[in-house]
Amino acid sequence: MKLTRTKDPDVICRARYTYLVRECFSKGLSKEDIRNSAKKLSQSSGEMSFLLSKAYKPTGIALGCRLPQKSDEKRLWLLSRMVDEYASKLNKQSKSSFAFVPPESYHITLVNRSHFEHTNIAMITVREKEKATDIIQKSCNKPIVVRLSGLILTYRGRLIAIGYPCENHIYDLRVQLGKKIRALRVNIPSTVHIKLGHLTSFMNRSNLRQFISWLATEGVKVNSRLVFTNFHTPHGDIEFL
Repeated sequence: MKLTRTKDPDVICRARYTYLVRECFSKGLSKEDIRNSAKKLSQSSGEMSFLLSKAYKPTGIALGCRLPQKSDEKRLWLLSRMVDEYASKLNKQSKSSFAFVPPESYHITLVNRSHFEHTNIAMITVREKEKATDIIQKSCNKPIVVRLSGLILTYRGRLIAIGYPCENHIYDLRVQLGKKIRALRVNIPSTVHIKLGHLTSFMNRSNLRQFISWLATEGVKVNSRLVFTNFHTPHGDIEFL
């Protein structure tokens, strides 16, 4: 029987999350990516480590920076701290095993202007923001609602809170912006997630499977409804309501 490929972006998003879970479980963690996060993408601050801004700051257009409710930021931050503590316990080390995204910078990427893994960092220009504002304000007539539900650790050691839009409008906006503003076609996401940080210590397969099981249990605590009425850019917010 011939299988047909779906073009439904919600189905693609969910399939991507499933793939990320299976990839990490089957392959283990990427030593190269963990080493890169520890050596090149993070810095220590007291007993904790934080990602460098280039590894988390939006370069294009995003939902968040800050999240609509501080209680959601607090919950995600506390879970990130628990991840660091549990990873360090499994690795039997006293130092931090995780580099955090600051909670005030939690966001869902709509479109990128550049990406730290592929090119030199380039921020959206004022002119590009003006064009994007026109597109967004003509397209958005109600809040964008995203349901956060669970945590995933990726093969590359990224910890993400997974999200599902209540409608497909966010996917449609990505397509519109990418078509009309060529510079915003860089690494367009297929998911609607919030990155919380990177692992900076490698885990063997046995410890990783314990960690994934623990993460699935703790991830139940991520169950939030985020309501957005503006987008964030490096040149200021775009209000659409």
